[in-house]
Amino acid sequence: MTENINSANTTNTTNIHNISEENISKMLSWVEANHLNESVALNESSHRTTFVLDRHCVIRYLFATNQHLEKTKTMLLNTIEWRKKNQIGFYLDEPNVHQLVRRESASGKLFVAPFRSKFGHSVLVITPSRENTYQFKDAFTNLVYTLERAIWMLPSHLSSFVVMVDFKDYRLANSPPIQTVLDFALVLQNHYPERLVRVFLIDSPTLFLISFRVLKQLLTPVSQAKIIFLNTSSPDCAEMIRDYFGDPSVVYTTFGGTREFKMDIEEYMSIHKFIPVD
Repeated sequence: MTENINSANTTNTTNIHNISEENISKMLSWVEANHLNESVALNESSHRTTFVLDRHCVIRYLFATNQHLEKTKTMLLNTIEWRKKNQIGFYLDEPNVHQLVRRESASGKLFVAPFRSKFGHSVLVITPSRENTYQFKDAFTNLVYTLERAIWMLPSHLSSFVVMVDFKDYRLANSPPIQTVLDFALVLQNHYPERLVRVFLIDSPTLFLISFRVLKQLLTPVSQAKIIFLNTSSPDCAEMIRDYFGDPSVVYTTFGGTREFKMDIEEYMSIHKFIPVD
């Protein structure tokens, strides 16, 4: 696990993917020539945007397309259109979205954790057994809000977050539809490339593993390599906590740490006066 940890600790200013400088330059010139940043700015919050067509963004998208320039352009344009159509750029400012999140995340099924990796990555926590609404449209809005919040809360030198999934008490009655899981994966892959540094699937039951076989076929090899299955009774879980978080007291007990879970939705939402921590 140590080799992966080293790459996870790379800063936002480093071209960790060894993308061709020529391709980066060509993409930035294309962005400028088409006035895309000006267009994007019209559909993003003026002070809480997570989407800027800068060098870091271009590198992420180039990596996702294996440096295929035309595919990179198409992918970026699709993201711009998706964000515009769904008003994603205003989710962190929109009171109606906040109200929906209060309802959707009150149970603690999906939220940005109050702790970080020891490198500073935001941590997105998913607990399927705490499903409380089963409304796909609202769940999707909550998902995108949480992604945006996880990115906004990153220190300026980082651009990716960790996802931890707790499968305790997971069963067919409370499992999300496979389409919801697929949509989650595809949104990450298509509109948030290289934002995900690692996914920890904790105590995955057979029921989920069956669904995962379907999901895996739609993921790129790069995405697949970021997924780690762990069991809380295994020494590997303790190693993960040590390597990614250092102190077990910051991590929830369901992930093998010693921190007790508590979800105070009003406190969680009060952070809308938040400022990213450097």
